[in-house]
Amino acid sequence: MRTLFKDINLSSCPGTDILKGLNDQLLAELQTIAPGKLVDISNLNVSLGKGVIPFVGGSTAKAKLDAAIAAHGVTLSINSAYRTFAQQYMLFRKKSFGPAGCGIALVARPGASNHESGLALDIKKPLTWKPFLQAQGWRHFGSRDLPHYDFIAGGADLRSLGIKAFQSLWNKHNPFDQITVDGKLVRPNWQDSETIKRLLKTPIDGF
Repeated sequence: MRTLFKDINLSSCPGTDILKGLNDQLLAELQTIAPGKLVDISNLNVSLGKGVIPFVGGSTAKAKLDAAIAAHGVTLSINSAYRTFAQQYMLFRKKSFGPAGCGIALVARPGASNHESGLALDIKKPLTWKPFLQAQGWRHFGSRDLPHYDFIAGGADLRSLGIKAFQSLWNKHNPFDQITVDGKLVRPNWQDSETIKRLLKTPIDGF
C-alpha cells in the first residue's frame, strides 16, 4: 500500500528524503514550467547532507556561492538548499505535530520559505563561513537560525513556481479532480486551500 502525504508517521521524526520520488517529479515539473531557473550546485566543492536538493535559484547565486567557497578554500557542508513545496510542508508538519517539534527551531509555512525561493542555504559551521559568504551577497540570518544564509544579490525567487509545479503535476495525474494552477495558497486559511488538500492525498513516492 502506498503512503500518502497525510499518513506520514511523524512519531519518529522522519527525514524529508522519504519524499524523493515526489520531489524528483516536482523538480522535473518546475524545470518544464521555468527552464533554467533552478541551477545545480552539486559540481561545486560541497558536501551534501541526506535529502538535500542541490539547486539554487539562478546562475548568479551559484557563481557567488562558488566564489565564496573558493575564497575560503575548504568544502562547504550543506544541510538544506532548495526545497520543494512538498518538502517545506513536511517540515512544517513535523514542527507542528511531531514529538517536541522534531527539534525544529524555526520553519516557515509552505509557500513562504526562502528555501523554496532557491535563495537560501543551511550550512555547517555557519559562523566560520560568514565573512566569505557575506562578501558574495549571502546574508547570515542571525542567532534565531544560525545555519541559515539568504542570497540577496540577485537570483530567481521560485516560491510561487514551486507551488505551480505541484498544482500542474496533480492535474496531469488527476484529470477528473483539477485544481487552479496559479502558484497561490488561499489566505488567511491557507491550510484549507484546495492545493494543500491535494498535497495531503499525494503519494510520497510520486504519482
